[in-house]
Amino acid sequence: MLVVAAHPDDEILGVGGTILKHIKHGDDATICIATSAYTPQWSKEYLVKAKEQQEKVDALLGTKRICLDLPTVQLNTLAHGEINKKISDVIAEVNPDIIYTHHPSHLNKDH
Repeated sequence: MLVVAAHPDDEILGVGGTILKHIKHGDDATICIATSAYTPQWSKEYLVKAKEQQEKVDALLGTKRICLDLPTVQLNTLAHGEINKKISDVIAEVNPDIIYTHHPSHLNKDH
């Protein structure tokens, strides 16, 4: 299974229980995070801590994580083709049976 989420923490807040259920049933679980925070909007300390937290989540859950490193809170400014290509490449690599992502009516434009 594959979770495609805009930001780190969206995967847990959105489908964390579902991820655990899949893992409990022996499924491979991959998390694809589309964005990364960046300086100067976020401090270097914040960036380091965020990466450490993501690594802890993956170690705890047993998930694989792919980060696309697109600029957070700016997805609506990028060409859709660029975003689609990056996500399509992940889907081709993971070859999931099921994909979870954000609801299409979510208010956050990154979602």
